[in-house]
Amino acid sequence: MVRHVAVTDPDFGKSFPCPVCGGGEAVAAIRQQQQQKTAQLLAREGLTESTRHDWLTWGHYSQGYLPAEWWQPRALAIELARMWSQGEHLNYEVFSPEHEFALTNPAPLEFRDTQSLWLFGATGCGKTGLARLAYRTFLAQSGKPGIFIEWQALYEVIKSQYNRSGSDDVSHPLIEAVATIPVLVLDDVGHQRQRNPVSDDEYKKLWLVINRRYTMELKTLVTSNLDRYAMRDLFDSKLARRMVEMAVMCEMGGQSFSEWDQGGDT
Repeated sequence: MVRHVAVTDPDFGKSFPCPVCGGGEAVAAIRQQQQQKTAQLLAREGLTESTRHDWLTWGHYSQGYLPAEWWQPRALAIELARMWSQGEHLNYEVFSPEHEFALTNPAPLEFRDTQSLWLFGATGCGKTGLARLAYRTFLAQSGKPGIFIEWQALYEVIKSQYNRSGSDDVSHPLIEAVATIPVLVLDDVGHQRQRNPVSDDEYKKLWLVINRRYTMELKTLVTSNLDRYAMRDLFDSKLARRMVEMAVMCEMGGQSFSEWDQGGDT
């Protein structure tokens, strides 16, 4: 279907699935085919999705389950991830005017709603588990194709292809799949490279993914140990700014879950 909007509206001329049937069996079949082809492409390179966090439920990220000292530093990140998982558009209205981000970063508060989220915080605070839960929830209810992948694992596979072919052309299908899949969780961006310089090639590949998804306004969730300043220092201001423009940013604070053993690693 086509929405009847003004020519100045961003949705003018675009086609959208029927809100009642979601496009029906034809759309469902296309989505399933894309998911299968993407899974096969990643599996050939050993990039299968980890299920180690799939035991987690929203109950594990609830105020009733977590003690107050664990809940409070994570509450906003959990709420944003829940909204992302329900297909809601995100903005900074969930931040109070007194929130540190609102006080120090007024310009991003004017950005329009987005489908993307950038969670940052220290190792072990639960970012990956929360992202995986949000990803599984959204795919289950939407039926859209998606990829959940650790950035460093993806880039290591891309580098290994250079050694086999002598050219970086063969990495294009992988980058294209990650850059254009309707739903993407890019886990641990910059995590393993904090103390090492980032190569021009790694920067180029990450820029291709981020910029493509920014331009196409595709649903994305990024997790990282790095806030926007550390991301700028590791890569550059251009990439960091593009990510800030693309996604709502939120810190997931608190102590490492390894200090509070409840039977699993988040």
